[in-house]
Amino acid sequence: MGGGRGAEANSQSTAPAAPRVVHRRVRARLAAVLCAGLGTALGRGQTPSTPLLDGTPVLLRMRSAITSETSQPGDPIRLVVLRDVVSGGHVLIGRRAEATGTVVVAEPMHLGFVSRRGRLTFRIDQVPAVDGQSIRLRASQAASGPDQFVVDRARLHHQVQWADGGDIFEAFVNGNYVIAVP
Repeated sequence: MGGGRGAEANSQSTAPAAPRVVHRRVRARLAAVLCAGLGTALGRGQTPSTPLLDGTPVLLRMRSAITSETSQPGDPIRLVVLRDVVSGGHVLIGRRAEATGTVVVAEPMHLGFVSRRGRLTFRIDQVPAVDGQSIRLRASQAASGPDQFVVDRARLHHQVQWADGGDIFEAFVNGNYVIAVP
């Protein structure tokens, strides 16, 4: 008399629950999405906002040329965003936004008894979001990874290292942001 159903329900309720492990990054993303959703759901006359999560890729093209021969550490560099960064159907970082960076290492080549290739390293510092916030960028998707781009044209047998307008770099958002969208 329905004993089969009751037995199944009882056996399921007495079985121990499997432990659930939630990764830190997943929790952070979920919290950012919930916070952004609450802000817009409450409708307090605020503009809608969308989270821009840590590790989001941003595709950039070099606008200013840098070389191991002429650049100095600390020299500013300019880059431009190639594609809109979109989340939740909203553009958070617009295409053609201008990013800035800094030359970190610039050592000219040395020819002689002991030859040495030139060395060139730079970092991408920030790019503006659509609401004017300064978004920090880094070189690797992992927060613990390298923070700089190393230009290495040795595979092409070049002694001088350079980056110019034809070079494309993928940077990643460094930290979580909440962007006010128009």
